[in-house]
Amino acid sequence: MRDEPSLRRDLVTGRWSVVAPGRIKTPRDVAHATTLVRDASSCPFCPGHEAETEVEHARITGPEGAWLVRSVGNRFPMMAEGVSGARSAVDAPAEGQHEVIIETPEHDTDLAALSDEHLALVLMLYRDRFAALARRRGTRAVAMFKNRGPRSGASLRHPHGQLVALPRVPEGVSLRDRRARRYAMIHGRPLIEQLRVEALEARHRVVADTPEWTAFCPYAPARAHEIFLVPTRPCPRWDALDADALWGLAQQLGDVLRRQQRVTEGADYNLVFRGSALTQANEPFSRVWVEVITRRGGDAGFELSTGWSVAAVAPEESARQLREAL
Repeated sequence: MRDEPSLRRDLVTGRWSVVAPGRIKTPRDVAHATTLVRDASSCPFCPGHEAETEVEHARITGPEGAWLVRSVGNRFPMMAEGVSGARSAVDAPAEGQHEVIIETPEHDTDLAALSDEHLALVLMLYRDRFAALARRRGTRAVAMFKNRGPRSGASLRHPHGQLVALPRVPEGVSLRDRRARRYAMIHGRPLIEQLRVEALEARHRVVADTPEWTAFCPYAPARAHEIFLVPTRPCPRWDALDADALWGLAQQLGDVLRRQQRVTEGADYNLVFRGSALTQANEPFSRVWVEVITRRGGDAGFELSTGWSVAAVAPEESARQLREAL
């Protein structure tokens, strides 16, 4: 793989990325340090501490009655019920709902270490809580994501994800919807499906391909080792995910995360469950997909001054490493 940098445009957002493999050789004399500030004995998400969490919305239990996955209210919500305030061009009430999915009773583990069966239960609760929040009056969009590790923005070590019911459509979601609509009008097929087809045709950016999902590294990644997981059959919104697609996602997501952890030596990551605004979810262009975003640090001066992302590993090389990882 050549070390010369290249500019690549992401068709999903329209933004430009700098793919600069030579940056991986940048010398370093500083390192990140992570300090553990408390252990499982005081973790509110561990078994025995259920009373310390906010109201429980749903749970999935095992054969013996112990919980395997829980959904609870976020104690420090970004959107909250009953919020009031002025409405103007610069003010709006942050009225909504913010939930936490506690993905396992085990304190110090990761989705990559869970069985496919348990991961399927986790994804099932994500899907079901998405449906519940989407039905909530006033909800225009639902953000669904997971932060793993301090460099991803996570504040608690116990494995968990989050869902937020939003009263307005975020600009990033609107941008993706507008571009997807325009692409479908011009080319006659959903953009995310076209990206999957192009990756399969090129082959060298594919990580894994199964009957239900295709995992590939996007042509213009925001960061090194970014991975898209795209369903092979049309799925317009997360609560439309059927049993076969959900099981297929559990298998492939677990596999991809194990590969990502092996290649990056356990780097932090974000999972982002992409989808359209709820008002657009029945449009022909609407599709869901998952992004795995490796996080080794925050944006630096170049990214902040230009708005462009920099990936120090080309997606073709990322895919090769991920394919060979296990």
